[in-house]
Amino acid sequence: MQWLDSVAGPGYAAALLWTFAALILLVIVLVIVRLVRNLTFGTFVAGGRNRKTRLAVMDATAVDSHRRLVLVRRDDIEHLLLIGGPTDVVVERDIRLAAPRRPALTGDGGLQP
Repeated sequence: MQWLDSVAGPGYAAALLWTFAALILLVIVLVIVRLVRNLTFGTFVAGGRNRKTRLAVMDATAVDSHRRLVLVRRDDIEHLLLIGGPTDVVVERDIRLAAPRRPALTGDGGLQP
């Protein structure tokens, strides 16, 4: 304490000690937060990483500075959403992935051999 008093000056040793204690406490709290974040898997859904993914964002594009078009897939159905701005809007819903394809235009009336 005398050494700290001689280095920091009279009356500043206690303030310097409290500052070091606060810094050490801050480092300990940050290490604990980092450990807790690394131990959790980053999801709040039961099942974690071992479950089959049912929900995904397939594509997104900016319409303007506030709004985005987002294509969301749930199971085998896709939904096109317009998000941002004052309200969110479902542009198109129930887009099936296994939709029947239109016949190819071959120039012979649509008949294929």
